[in-house]
Amino acid sequence: MTTPTTPAGAAGVDPPHPGGPELTDTGTPASILYAEAAAWRRLTHALGVELRRRLIPLVRARLLPLDVACGVLHAAGLPPLPRMWRVKLAPTVTRQASHTSLDQAVTTLRDLLGQATRQALGPAATIAFERPPQALAAGPRNRAGLRPYDIWSQPTITALVRAETGRQARTKAVVMLRDALYELSGVMANVGDGASVQAEPDPYQPVELDVDTDAAHQPYTPPPSYGAEHITQARTARYLAMQAWQHLVRRLRAALIDVLLFGDVDAKAGRHAPYGLIDDLLRDLGLPGLPRAHQYEIATAIPLTVTADSPAAARLASYRLVRDACAAQPRYGLPISVSSTVREPDIIGVGERSYKVTWHQTYLICLRAIQSPRLAEQTVRLQLNVLAHELPDIATVPLTTVYLGEHIDHRLDPDQD
Repeated sequence: MTTPTTPAGAAGVDPPHPGGPELTDTGTPASILYAEAAAWRRLTHALGVELRRRLIPLVRARLLPLDVACGVLHAAGLPPLPRMWRVKLAPTVTRQASHTSLDQAVTTLRDLLGQATRQALGPAATIAFERPPQALAAGPRNRAGLRPYDIWSQPTITALVRAETGRQARTKAVVMLRDALYELSGVMANVGDGASVQAEPDPYQPVELDVDTDAAHQPYTPPPSYGAEHITQARTARYLAMQAWQHLVRRLRAALIDVLLFGDVDAKAGRHAPYGLIDDLLRDLGLPGLPRAHQYEIATAIPLTVTADSPAAARLASYRLVRDACAAQPRYGLPISVSSTVREPDIIGVGERSYKVTWHQTYLICLRAIQSPRLAEQTVRLQLNVLAHELPDIATVPLTTVYLGEHIDHRLDPDQD
């Protein structure tokens, strides 16, 4: 998914403006510029198609939740993947038919509605009657003992519909149910598609996704050409096409980084697996991977003495003192993230309503472009310095540093990275 004019920085380089030094090649025919613009548009189209195809195996393998994959596609301005929608319909149904009794007229309508509903919307569809169907005799009995009846009802029908959006689910359910009801003898139905139809995603119903059907190849259709080719229009067309590709790449990278920041891939902080997953996805799409950094785990023990009525109260009181220095609340600008190493505090009673609490903090430090244990330790010192007012000796607590190697940076910024 590259072209000869793809910028080396990919997501991090803006395409040049028309008329700039890269686009003032007066010797380039307009037809060549239009061809390059078409190539950029095809590249943008191919990126969207490939993203959808790459996300489906991750969802099938349960490496990425379906709603997260749909969120990534939405952020990139692309249609979501199919999911199961719980659709509720409240059609108004009337029927004119002859029966031997009012009860038979009502029972027959119930049976017909149930069969038509399950045939149209699947065997799991349900039909409920808040009020029983009503019937009214419309004439005398004939020689066969049958009397014409007008029967009407407004049931509530609930079904699971597979669709990409709620609008599609509502439309699909309305059309299928309407077609099924119209085939019933003597039945008139007002299914409607307004307030009487509701659709909500059902997160508990699995949906089977298939790359070939749910992400089928969509050939690129070029826009129509108008008039003669002009060099200025050709440059503008190429610039806009490059800009559209850049815009899609930026939105896609920002969405995938947000997935990591909000823990939508792996709820356990500090692990490398989810970062590698997103990095592999970006590289498979032909885009630059995530930035890397030298990582250090730095552990320290913060001793405090608090007054409390119980060990649990002592833990809470001590945490209120040290929480500003926790890795989960890094000071602005410090490359600190949460480590996967977690240890509960040690709590020892030292007198009446007095407890000595030792908080064990482990920080994950991510330094880009430099390997420096001293700089990593100084970062932790700056973080601990917020406790200097409550704990004057905080600057002397020992630090234990472990170098983890160079991995994907856990401190990512969707606006910069």
